[in-house]
Amino acid sequence: MIFIQILNQLSIMKHYLFNNNCKLVREFETFDSELIKSEIVNYLTLNPTDGLTHEKDFSEDDRKIYAGHKVVDIYEVNPKNKKVSLCILKGNKTVYRSIVD
Repeated sequence: MIFIQILNQLSIMKHYLFNNNCKLVREFETFDSELIKSEIVNYLTLNPTDGLTHEKDFSEDDRKIYAGHKVVDIYEVNPKNKKVSLCILKGNKTVYRSIVD
C-alpha cells in the first residue's frame, strides 16, 4: 500500500526544463520520459549553443525543508560529435553520454 502511494506521488510531481538563462522552456504535469526526451532533443537541435536543465518538484516531505526544484539532469550538445547528450560531471571533467542514436 505504501509503495502505491509513493508511486502516485512520483507520477504527480511536475517536471520542468530550463535553459542556461534560467528561463522556463517547458513544464510537464507528469513524468513522461519519451515526451521529455523529445522536447530536449528538439530544443537543443534548434539551439545547439544552449543547455537544458531537467528539474522536478521536491517530494511532499522535502517541501517542508527545501525551496525551488530538484535538479535531475543537465543536457548539452557534445562539442566533439555535435550530438544531444547528457552531461556527467566527474571532478574537473565533463563526460557526455548521447541520448540520440
